[in-house]
Amino acid sequence: MDAPVTPASAPANWQSVDQGPVTIHVPATFSESEPLASDSAVAGVGTFVWTGPKNAAGRTPGVTTTVADHPTRPAATEAKAMEDGQNATRGVKDFTTAEIDWPGADAATFLAFEADATDSQDVTVRYRYEWVMADLSGGEQVLIGAVAPLADFDALEIHRILASIEIS
Repeated sequence: MDAPVTPASAPANWQSVDQGPVTIHVPATFSESEPLASDSAVAGVGTFVWTGPKNAAGRTPGVTTTVADHPTRPAATEAKAMEDGQNATRGVKDFTTAEIDWPGADAATFLAFEADATDSQDVTVRYRYEWVMADLSGGEQVLIGAVAPLADFDALEIHRILASIEIS
């Protein structure tokens, strides 16, 4: 697994998207999508989804941002819960988890893992998932997750999307 993410500038041709206390930067080819009900880590919070173009096999990369005004647990605990859930439901054993320093956050955790997903045609594809989960000084919490097929992850600069997060 790659080293944890560190803050970096987004390329000049990327879109800047304000989502409450967080600004994400995504490639110009990404567009806003409707979030699924299951995207919300806590009921009643704001969830935002941006997806990239489908690859030749019809697989879509994406970025999800969830903003919780009144989280029920710290970001580090949220990351551990996600890790435990992925282990229990998908058998994922190899995680990269680290406490990170992030401008604008009181505390932040990076989580990354790879997992297989099987589509409706019974084709299994390996995906890479990376998350930054942060507790903010105003009491809010943000969970920013990025996912893409492993074969496309680097070329799509998905890791760079997380590196360009700005928290206000």
